[in-house]
Amino acid sequence: MDYSKLSDNKINAEVALHWLGKGNFGLMNGAVETFGGSFNPCNNPADAWPIIQKSGISLVYDGDDWLALHFSRPSLTYPSDHRKHPNKPFRAALILWLMMQESE
Repeated sequence: MDYSKLSDNKINAEVALHWLGKGNFGLMNGAVETFGGSFNPCNNPADAWPIIQKSGISLVYDGDDWLALHFSRPSLTYPSDHRKHPNKPFRAALILWLMMQESE
């Protein structure tokens, strides 16, 4: 699936499905709601960071874009699995994370 074409709300819903599990969230007007409030990892660091940290995703700003990188093994070469976005580092990281979920 090409996650880059999805809206933030749809990415948030996909992440919620894999991260929180079915039945632990609902959708209200396209936004993801949990029992503790809203879940917006594309825009909220408190929601995104646990996913990024646990998955070993790195965020780097190259002067133009935010790059989300994942090194599957120690390497000195640029990893092939990365996503970029000009101003949304968490969105880039979550798209990469969703791609990682697909490959498992």
